[in-house]
Amino acid sequence: MKSALHPTPKYRWNWEALRDKDGKLSAERCIEQGVAGLIYSESQVASRGSQVMNGRLALNDALISNLDIAVEISRLRENYLQGFAIHKRCMAKLEGILLVMNRRGLKPLLLRGPAVVEQLYGGDGGLRRYSDVDLCVFPKEHPVLEKCLADLSFKRDRLYPQIWKLDGLALDCHQDPMNLSRNPCFDALFPGNISQIFNRARPFRIGSGESLVSDELDELSLLAIHLVKHSFSQQIWEIDLVRCIECNFCDSQIELLRRAAEESRLLRFVLYFLCLKYHCLPEKFFDSLPSLPRLCRRLAACLTRSAEPGSGPLTILLCLPAKLRWCYAKSILWPNAEVRNQIATDFNVGDREGRFFIFRLADAAKRAAKLTMWFLRG
Repeated sequence: MKSALHPTPKYRWNWEALRDKDGKLSAERCIEQGVAGLIYSESQVASRGSQVMNGRLALNDALISNLDIAVEISRLRENYLQGFAIHKRCMAKLEGILLVMNRRGLKPLLLRGPAVVEQLYGGDGGLRRYSDVDLCVFPKEHPVLEKCLADLSFKRDRLYPQIWKLDGLALDCHQDPMNLSRNPCFDALFPGNISQIFNRARPFRIGSGESLVSDELDELSLLAIHLVKHSFSQQIWEIDLVRCIECNFCDSQIELLRRAAEESRLLRFVLYFLCLKYHCLPEKFFDSLPSLPRLCRRLAACLTRSAEPGSGPLTILLCLPAKLRWCYAKSILWPNAEVRNQIATDFNVGDREGRFFIFRLADAAKRAAKLTMWFLRG
């Protein structure tokens, strides 16, 4: 297994997503894309290699102009140090929380967040920041989990009842990984159910506290679904997947990854996209796999240059079996009651169902028009 302790400056950054309107590298955009810590780490590697010349910093063989050493780098450094400190505090709190859960017979599955930092970034929270801790238990264990959190003085979020907060720490409590049960169409995208994921999970200790993390293949699949569900909107989620591949799927395990890609068109699409953008798999990896449809290949090529808010639903539509596509399209326009309530509150739509449907229809039409123009330009 490759070490994740020292990232090397080799990622093919989407520089356009990191520049401001004047075409200059922006610390703010790096922070929004979640890669500020990694860019800062690479800048230090480049600086030690004497690649800072005339106020310009060479990263990945790309000369980035107007990198204000006094301002932009300091903001990246501040973001890195904040992430490092937040992760350390989070891990200390999680140990105590897990000990209480363990005493009540709970051993939650940790998703993304601190688990990804520990496994893929060598425990360096500055490289990979996160806003909350995602954990999952079986649905029948949720009453015990909620009682445990209430006894620890956590408070349930008013709008998002699955989120519990205390002293700056937010726990997002899932009844299944990635909330896949919210849409029945997702069963066709992910090969496995919650019982299988738990059965394959690996022990993961935080101090004396015991928890679980997904096995390597489930982790890759869940990270891929997360990236697609959020329309490829942050580069750090792409980097998570690249590091997962590099750390967990060396030459002897590549066949395992190939079989998983053969079973899941969504995973095959995401791997194809990552190969186009980051060259993280051997060129012959796809030779023996079913070919992706032409529209999928076109979409992947477009995504290597930029992301569009509707690209996630479009990806899911193309990867679903034909018989489920209409069902998924309807679920976008009319999601379940919990999601409708969250959307109505976020966008101040009101609680009348007719008004909500008109809002969703208008929003879908606007997104479809923008997505079509983006796709044609790509």
